Amino acid sequence: FVLLTFLFHIVFALRIKLFLSFLILFHMLNLFPENMPNERRGGRPPGRIALSFRAKARPRRLRRRIPSTRTKAKEAEKRSTKTNSVESDQVWDVDSFDLDYESPDESPSETDEEELRRYLRHIYKSRGFLLDKEMVPKNLFQGWRPLNLDAVFKDPNLTGRDYMEIMARVAIDKYNQTKNKIVTLDHIVRAVIRMSIGVTAYITFMAKESPEGELVEYQAKTEIKVWQTKIHPILCRPTSSSER
Repeated sequence: FVLLTFLFHIVFALRIKLFLSFLILFHMLNLFPENMPNERRGGRPPGRIALSFRAKARPRRLRRRIPSTRTKAKEAEKRSTKTNSVESDQVWDVDSFDLDYESPDESPSETDEEELRRYLRHIYKSRGFLLDKEMVPKNLFQGWRPLNLDAVFKDPNLTGRDYMEIMARVAIDKYNQTKNKIVTLDHIVRAVIRMSIGVTAYITFMAKESPEGELVEYQAKTEIKVWQTKIHPILCRPTSSSER
């Protein structure tokens, strides 16, 4: 009987100890309702074991920047200015052929040099507006040549005469603006052109200075370079009596 009583007390003590252990464990795990308000306020309840997980950062998605209408307009204006600006050799009413050609004093040592001097004297004498075909050196690579007005100059089916009319009208418009005139183109007489980094043309044409006026011979120089999209007028004037 004594032994049974002793065993009963031991079992009872173990149960009490086990119950207290579970009670402490539940308190640490925050399973009691009294800790709920702390969780709602965002605080960490006392006794809770805090476990933190660092979320993997997502790569930032870059948005493609779409240019605004104003930005596009500014870029277009910048390109237009770059491709259509007047360059130093395209100043209005200034031409290199207005100067006299000075031939070297010494005699040419080769036939090609002699032909080149004769060619330059001839074209400077007419200020670029008259060039006989037989005066063009045989070995001339890039230089001034008379234009065949009736041959196709640019596709599709644009003749030399058609293209020279376009270029002459640009010079006439500039002349009318600066001189306050009403000159109108009648027809193209001839043209001397050079094609190296574009098209430079010395054009002789007939025009009217008034609707009922007589035809008057005029001269014009225009140019468009390969990187330009606009024809630039350089000069326009009535042909002097000495050049007719």
